[in-house]
Amino acid sequence: MSLKFLIVDTYYPVFLRSFYTRHPGLAGQPYAEQWRTLMDQCFGTADFYSLNLKKLDCEAEEVVANCVPLQQRWAYENQPRLAKLLPIYKTLSRVKSWQLKVLVAQIEKLRPDILYIQNLNWVDDSWLRAVRSRVRLVVGQTAYPLRDDLDYRCYDLILTSFPHYVDLFRRQGVSSEYLRLAFEPEVLKRLGSIQSAYDTVFVGGYTGHHRAGSQLLEQVARKVPLDFWGYGTESLPKDSPIRQRYHGEAWGLDMYRILAQAKITLNRHIDVADRYANNMRLYEATGVGTLLVTDSKDNLHDLFEPGKEVLSYRDPEECVELIRYYLEHENERAVIAAAGQARTLREHTYYHRMRELVDIIERYVEHPERATRRVVTTSAPLCEHQPSYVQGPSPGFIGVAHAAQALIQPLRPLLARLPGQRYLRLVWHRLRGGSQTAQPVSYGHRTIPVSAVTHDLVDGWKDPAIPPRQRNLVESELRRMYQGDIVPVYRASAEALLATGMSDSFIVEVGCASGYYYEVLSHLLRRKINYLGIDYSPSLIAQARQFYPHVPFLVGDATKLPLADQSCDILLSGTVLLHVPEYEKAIQESARVARYWCVFHRTPVVKTINTTYLSKFAYGVQVVELVFDEEEILSLFAKYGLKLHIALDLDSYYVEGVKDKVAMKTYVCRKVS
Repeated sequence: MSLKFLIVDTYYPVFLRSFYTRHPGLAGQPYAEQWRTLMDQCFGTADFYSLNLKKLDCEAEEVVANCVPLQQRWAYENQPRLAKLLPIYKTLSRVKSWQLKVLVAQIEKLRPDILYIQNLNWVDDSWLRAVRSRVRLVVGQTAYPLRDDLDYRCYDLILTSFPHYVDLFRRQGVSSEYLRLAFEPEVLKRLGSIQSAYDTVFVGGYTGHHRAGSQLLEQVARKVPLDFWGYGTESLPKDSPIRQRYHGEAWGLDMYRILAQAKITLNRHIDVADRYANNMRLYEATGVGTLLVTDSKDNLHDLFEPGKEVLSYRDPEECVELIRYYLEHENERAVIAAAGQARTLREHTYYHRMRELVDIIERYVEHPERATRRVVTTSAPLCEHQPSYVQGPSPGFIGVAHAAQALIQPLRPLLARLPGQRYLRLVWHRLRGGSQTAQPVSYGHRTIPVSAVTHDLVDGWKDPAIPPRQRNLVESELRRMYQGDIVPVYRASAEALLATGMSDSFIVEVGCASGYYYEVLSHLLRRKINYLGIDYSPSLIAQARQFYPHVPFLVGDATKLPLADQSCDILLSGTVLLHVPEYEKAIQESARVARYWCVFHRTPVVKTINTTYLSKFAYGVQVVELVFDEEEILSLFAKYGLKLHIALDLDSYYVEGVKDKVAMKTYVCRKVS
């Protein structure tokens, strides 16, 4: 999929003033020349996004929205009347309003698919609402403290390198994904040859957001020599040891050069990073080949191997000890620094990140239901003032519903056995906030002998009426998932795959229906999975190909799979075994096709009675369903070389005609022969 990105960045005003001071006359030059000169400074992410997105066959442009000389020149070359308005806006002290008008003009001219906002704090919510109809997705990225008054629902997706921010956004009904920071190897070419000039350096911020980190730096600086550069020193005490060895600001290439000239680069994280390693210095320092000494964080080992690629400390005393030791042991220092640089260049470049970014964006573009342009059902407000269009049931109705639920809940097992339970389920669904016209998915269960299992019952799932009815339910569940309210069976499927320990595996799902587990697992596992879907119903497969045109799907029978022996790493039997009368053959086929693991998802079992056959209506079509004797199922797994690794309990319920309570489970089995 070819995508067009407009990446909106902002630079620190103090850097922009310094830049134009060092380049007199540049403000009067053409936009392309100004932009190129500015990007060549390698400030922040510079043009690293667009450079690597273009390598992935995407179109991408980056604008520095708060750089007045640059944006004024763009306006002069593209909309002269807009350029002439700048003096008026300056007089009114409304320069940012003018900048946002220029940004709208750039969106209209470039017509991007993706509007990618690097600074959520700078862009106004009302402005985002006004422009969002002009693009397919509005995406934000953050790894910094956020304003309290932000309305995150203006974004279809927020990417962050803070793992705890991902959970924060999702709990509030906002789609969010984890995307780490990176290093651009082009920096090494621009730096050229470097000679060592410093022992240990720190380049960064000393503002109120870095208070704990600044205190640590001061404690270390009292015991070992440190050289400091950065911004925000005005917030430090006058007697701070940082001030005593402070050399001024250092931005972009100047900052990279200082890191490269140092034997050791010291790192500490901003306060809001919490327990997680995240900042750009991790990659900047290792990328240029200096030894990184960083504060210990829960996820540091996911990025680098402590002790072999970087060094980590738990307190100021340990930090001091590490600096002293590795300044004295040059060979050991060089080995770790080289390993850290190799890891960064191997796994943590902007090319790697843009591949991850494109995978994420493609999934969200393919499935617009992920967008946050919907009513948010979370009880926690996303910002101080909820817009008037966010509505729900009246407080009075909620109170009555909760009271009714409290009365009915203990009676559910008894009600499930009574005639007319279909209508009782409708009442229950309504009390839980469901649609007044909602129909139950399954109803009309009755036990039947094996001899009554006809071809019509087995082939009921081929009925072309089922796909649209099932997909309506799926769409509702997917919307809930992207709001952070994950359906338990979806969560169990991801947990089952994680239990295999295989992170990059080929998965075949048998009984894939419209293929929605491809979407579910990609979202929950936070990666695009290598997947093939198979289903008994040609109508469902046709629907799957419509929804996921880039994913392979086949029509096939679970008892005669159209695949070679050991052709997949994991076979996921997705809610299919209970609809296959020849279930032993289906288990045998699953074991034949899988190389390592079989997952039998959503399998209904009982402990005290034999396997029971039933007929029921599913989405209004009569089909066959089985409730299994768990002992028999486990023995069949063992018979075909499948060793139970873990069983996940999903639910328990009563089925009309079945005396025992049914347990719905997902079995994860390792292939042992």
